[in-house]
Amino acid sequence: MAACLPATVADIPALVALENSVFQTDRISRRQFHYLLKKGRAVVVKAVDDAALGETLAGAMVLFFRRDSDRARIYSLAVAPQARRRGIARRLLAYAEAESRRRGMKGVVLEVREDNSAALALYRAAGFQAIGRRLNYYEDGGAAARLGKILAPPEEVKE
Repeated sequence: MAACLPATVADIPALVALENSVFQTDRISRRQFHYLLKKGRAVVVKAVDDAALGETLAGAMVLFFRRDSDRARIYSLAVAPQARRRGIARRLLAYAEAESRRRGMKGVVLEVREDNSAALALYRAAGFQAIGRRLNYYEDGGAAARLGKILAPPEEVKE
């Protein structure tokens, strides 16, 4: 079973290795991870799956929170090739939604490559809907589908 935890500076080498193993372009660099962990308005989350990988990094996600927005943004979500089809991405999405609700966000948005059918299916199954398109979004000129999900407000506590 995977556990989702906040990443630390000590995780940067593993985060960079994961980026390099999953993405061909538009990778987050060591320097960018350091900034995100120390100064950025982001949450960097790691997924550790001890059953599949011997307590190594199974996945990671970068979630942005802007001061002037009521929507969180999933900037990056990656699952190690050897950890796929184990529910890691779904757990990271659940973490994103819970953290977004905790911070008072009303929704979550993201961009995903239009040719990434597996990711599109994952996000649609999680309740994300198409809200737009961005041409030439990626370094290689690829287009992105812009997806969003409205978060249900947390249930009121009844006494």
